[in-house]
Amino acid sequence: MRAQLKEIGDHVEEQVSLFVNGIEVVCFASIVPYEIQLGRSYPVVFHIFVIDEYRLKKSSSIERGVERIDNGFRYRLRGRLVGNTIQCGLPFEDDFLVDEYGYLDGEQVELEVDRIDVEFI
Repeated sequence: MRAQLKEIGDHVEEQVSLFVNGIEVVCFASIVPYEIQLGRSYPVVFHIFVIDEYRLKKSSSIERGVERIDNGFRYRLRGRLVGNTIQCGLPFEDDFLVDEYGYLDGEQVELEVDRIDVEFI
């Protein structure tokens, strides 16, 4: 997956704003092994980060998307759970989803995450 770097945070050094698949997302850049520049596209991998417990629930909405909560790193992901992936417009995989929520496989779900981490590869 490639993402365009739109912004680097002023106050939090690891904060980056990326544009991918028509979605702008503010992420925590957990791994940046090289210098990055605004406006350029880079290969990336996205990871979800949850501090305490997963807040995943079945949803009656058929909407799919990535919605930022407040002005921090928190997001609400909406989409269909397929195996270890929520099909929300960004490519996430997390084996915990299939291990703990396998009974919701194929269902529309909503998951709140504390942040989206991005790894520049």
